Amino acid sequence: MKFVKNQFLIALMFLIITGCAKREVLITVEVHEQSDVDMLIYSVPISGTTYYGFTDTIKQNETGKFELSLKITQPSFIIIRDESFQNRVKLLVEPGKNYHISMKPEKNIQITGANEKDKCCIQHFLTRNLLNWN
Repeated sequence: MKFVKNQFLIALMFLIITGCAKREVLITVEVHEQSDVDMLIYSVPISGTTYYGFTDTIKQNETGKFELSLKITQPSFIIIRDESFQNRVKLLVEPGKNYHISMKPEKNIQITGANEKDKCCIQHFLTRNLLNWN
């Protein structure tokens, strides 16, 4: 009986440790036909919460893309925008998943990756200003 209890405790500790571990999210952003965009601003999620006061910037890499790598433990909202606010994306990202965002003029934004269909629906809902998060 003691052996079974020890195995249970070891398994429980393993699940707790692996469940709390931060996993990487990779977001790649391409900005098409807008050569003046060389930096993007993104919100840094704190415990899954997005606040414009917690922001950082990313610059284009040598291929002209923006690559953002975050380590999170739970699903989180991320806001990515350019300096002029003309291109803005709000994503619900999940630990361990990858996303690709293509920004084109006229607010034509395409999102591919994990839960791609849901992300496009959320983005369409948000861009119609039915939910106005600044």
